[in-house]
Amino acid sequence: TALQQEKVLLMQQQATSTTADILVKLQQEMLAEQQHQRAMLKEQHAKQHEMLAEQQHQRAMLEEQQSMIQGVMLDLYHPTSSLASSRALKSYRDNALVFYYGSNSETVYKCMVTGTECSKEALVAGHIHRQQWPKSMLARFNIGLHKPENIIIMQPQLEKAFDKWQCVARGP
Repeated sequence: TALQQEKVLLMQQQATSTTADILVKLQQEMLAEQQHQRAMLKEQHAKQHEMLAEQQHQRAMLEEQQSMIQGVMLDLYHPTSSLASSRALKSYRDNALVFYYGSNSETVYKCMVTGTECSKEALVAGHIHRQQWPKSMLARFNIGLHKPENIIIMQPQLEKAFDKWQCVARGP
């Protein structure tokens, strides 16, 4: 009896001590895992912050490049007013009339934009690829600046709108 009760009590104390040790070890392991996860999260946050900073830098660089390109494009492709020069380009007009209509001796031709019949004197020659554009563009398309295939025969008011980018020519 008493010896058995003492033995049972001792076994219960050992079991309680072992359980407490196991619980302490589990708590330590859980704490270590939480610390590891926090460290991983901090590392991920730092990487995300770096990536965000890099994206902002790239965005700023892209905006700067776009601004520069836009300036160059405006310099190259700004609207012009070449109505007087087009009238002075009678020889280009006459060559284009021969190219498109087979003759430059008729008195009436059709405007290439509207199809309206007009007197020869009421039509002007406009450049499709502009004179101030880079010559490399014309070379890329194998087009001569003043060649008939780069000339469009139209009414002066249409050429004025064309030069101001109020209308544009497009291919088929």
